[in-house]
Amino acid sequence: MTIVTPQWDDIEIRRKRQRIDAATLRFNITDCQEGTDADAALRSHAPYMILGTLKQKSATVNRLANRAFEGVVEYARPENDDEEDNGYSISFDTTGGTQHITQSYATRERYAAQGFTAPNHGGAIGVNDGNINGCDIIVPTLGFCMSKQLSGVLNTGFLKMLAELTGKINATPFAGFDAGEVLFEGASGSKQGLGEWDVSYKFKASPNVQNLKIGNIQIGYKGGWDYFWVQYLEQTDNEAKTNKKVPFAAYVEIVYHEADFSPLLY
Repeated sequence: MTIVTPQWDDIEIRRKRQRIDAATLRFNITDCQEGTDADAALRSHAPYMILGTLKQKSATVNRLANRAFEGVVEYARPENDDEEDNGYSISFDTTGGTQHITQSYATRERYAAQGFTAPNHGGAIGVNDGNINGCDIIVPTLGFCMSKQLSGVLNTGFLKMLAELTGKINATPFAGFDAGEVLFEGASGSKQGLGEWDVSYKFKASPNVQNLKIGNIQIGYKGGWDYFWVQYLEQTDNEAKTNKKVPFAAYVEIVYHEADFSPLLY
């Protein structure tokens, strides 16, 4: 099966009057014996449009080795395109999301019935019968959508690129956010008759955090979309004369892969 892989990291961009005017995108084509098959695979997978305004102008293949080719696709701004600003429209939503937590930032106060002492659980929430029940809280959430009208054919290569980037976080700064703060939730598109495609990219942003403190645990860094959890240890509270749950370890887990968002044409 022929494999076509775009080399987005090596895209060559040419500018005119400080706007992107043309570009060259190269592809690795492997597991292909004949040049005609490599050419057909390249034309099937290469995006018709990149960077929002550049349309495919030409495509060529060069043999590198047995069953290996390099594809070269040239893109250019249409000759009748004189628009200086052909960017995306953006919408956003800061409605808070719900998160279940088992650990508070701090305990404001502890109270106990007469004759008893409330044990210090180190910020663990809802400790009963050895279980930490936690609670649901509202957390800041920023969702935003970038929409644009695209002309031409959205081929299989373009749709596969969108599918592969879905569920990834940004490896480099994107749309004003630092690396690791933006999650690509996916894209949607529609078209009526012979008109242009209406395409929307949906994102969520979560800030990276440094020097986070949970109980007596100091966390140096948590990426915006890392998963954070706390492990508890059961100890005896001599003052309260009962067992208590206290946090003794915290873990920051990487649960999303990073990706280059530049193909999303921001």
